[in-house]
This record gives sequence, C-alpha cells and structure tokens, in this order.
Amino acid sequence: MSSVLGDIAELVPQLGRAAVTAVQGASNEVARLVRPDKLRPIWSDLRYGPIIPVPYRPGQDLATDGFLALCAYQGYTSYTSHGIQPVTLGLVGLQALLHFNPSGYRLLEVGLNARRVVQFGEAYRLVSSPVLHANLPHLATNLAGFIAEGSELERRIGSSAMLGTIAAIGALSQSIYIAGCWGATKLSSAASVVVPYYHGYAIGSSAVVFGLQALVGYLREAERGPYVDEEFPYTHGRYRCWLSLGVTHWLVPGASLAGHVSGIAAGLLTIYVPQAWTQLWRRATGRRPPMQLQAGVLQRHRTRWWKDLLGHLVVGGGTVAIILLRRRQQSGGAAAW
Repeated sequence: MSSVLGDIAELVPQLGRAAVTAVQGASNEVARLVRPDKLRPIWSDLRYGPIIPVPYRPGQDLATDGFLALCAYQGYTSYTSHGIQPVTLGLVGLQALLHFNPSGYRLLEVGLNARRVVQFGEAYRLVSSPVLHANLPHLATNLAGFIAEGSELERRIGSSAMLGTIAAIGALSQSIYIAGCWGATKLSSAASVVVPYYHGYAIGSSAVVFGLQALVGYLREAERGPYVDEEFPYTHGRYRCWLSLGVTHWLVPGASLAGHVSGIAAGLLTIYVPQAWTQLWRRATGRRPPMQLQAGVLQRHRTRWWKDLLGHLVVGGGTVAIILLRRRQQSGGAAAW
C-alpha cells in the first residue's frame, strides 16, 4: 500500500507539469491564430515573480494556527449538518490536491489578469485562477466557506444543479471582473484604476464562495416563507453576503474587493436571470418555459425586483464605501479595488 501511495505522490507533480505545459502551448497557438500581430512569446515576461503557494509553518503565529483550527471546525460542523455532498467534496479535494503540489506555481502564469485575458487571449487563466491559493490560510478560509455554503445548497438542489450553478457563478464572476477592470481603464487613468487591469493577478475561489452566499441567503428566505424576523435578511438571508464582505475586508484589508463584489453580483444574477426568463416566457406564451434555469426551492422564491435591487444597492454600496474609506485612511491616498 505504501509503495502505491509513493508512486501516486511521484505521479501527481509530473501530471501537473504536463498539464501546465500543454495548456501553455495551446494558449500560445490560440493567441497567435486570433491575434497574428501579437507574435512575441507571451510567456517570456511571466517566468519570473512569486511562487505560490507560500510555505506555511505551524507554530510561528498562534493566531493563524487558531484561525486554521476554526476553519477546520467550521468544515466539520458543515459536514455533520449536511453530510457528504459529492460535487462540493470533489471540488474541495481538487483545490487541496493542487495546493500541495511540491513544485508550486508561478503567480504571473496562473493568476487572473484582465489584460492577459483580453489582449493575449489567455483564457486558461479562467480555469487556473479559481482553484489555486496563495497560502494555507487562504486555502482554509475559502474551503471552509465552500463547504459551508456548497454543502447546504447541494443538499437542497441536487448534485447536477449544483455543478451547473458553480460553473455559472464562476464564469459570471470572472466575466464581470474582467469587464469591470477593462471598462474602468477606459473611464479613468488613475493609478488605483489602472493597476488592477495591468498588474493585478487574482487567485482563489472566494468569488464563487461569495456568490454561493448570496444564493443560499435567498434559499433560506424561500424556505422560511413570509414569516421571517426583521434582522434575518441581514444575518442569514439575502443581505448576509454583504455583511460577510465587510467582515472579510476588515480582517484582510488587502483582499480583492473587485473580485468579491463580482462574485456577489454573479450570485444575484443566478437569481434574477432565471426569474426574468420565466416571467417573460409566461407573458409571451401563457405557459411555463420548457427549460427551467432554477432548481428546487429557489423557484418558489419571489424577489421584490426593484425594491430588492435597491436594497442591495444601499446595503452593498454602503459596505463597499466603508471598505474603501478604511483603505484610504490606512494608505493615506487613493483606495484601490
């Protein structure tokens, strides 16, 4: 048994390096076909820079060790409450397996950079960036949130719907992030706006976690029905994601605000787009649509549309404003996203 495990341990890094090499070659070929004027080697300026994940040594920081223990406890309680959910467990295992690759990864090669995607067609970053993390605390934080939100959601809507939901939130959040970074550079030349587009390399699954939080908040309110406490939407319901955003950036001021807000926006789109599709189809045909874009209990939730969106704008806008104000006070200058 030990020899088999040793062979597997030796094989995983080799497979990882082979996959990275294949993706790099395919990305270069696609970039040359799509943009023949960009024939210079797109990897030449990316082979240097920090290697992730940064090694973590337990015992050096007791506060961090305690935080890791808290994340482990949160994951355990989520498991005992919702059981083993295959999609959630598989994605958690994939992220953990990639994290402990002994050779590590070059941040500039795998991180999500809007300019590299838009101008050089490096679409592989859309896949590599959400499953890699900077260090063990970063991984533990995201996996604890992923287990807590994903297990609860998958238990209610099923594994197939869960897989589609995660794919939708991931694709939407990254699209919103890239479009926002690119659009911001067209509107302003300020350093706080330009730097994320050219020099920002985002990694981690936190955007998906925030999107799942938004989705689970609506699910909880749908299960409760009209009889909910006044504070329930803010502590457990639809606005809980903004409270979590504020706490996250209070504890980790350097986290990607644009990426997290993009994740929440993606989660809200998974609520509103299916409902808009259903209502438009019913008004046009008088029947239910042939394709249901929402699953299970989420179809029973009736959003308040403009009132609900206004609530998100007020709560979310206030949260983001407080975060940016705190960053400005700490930096003594412009607050970057």
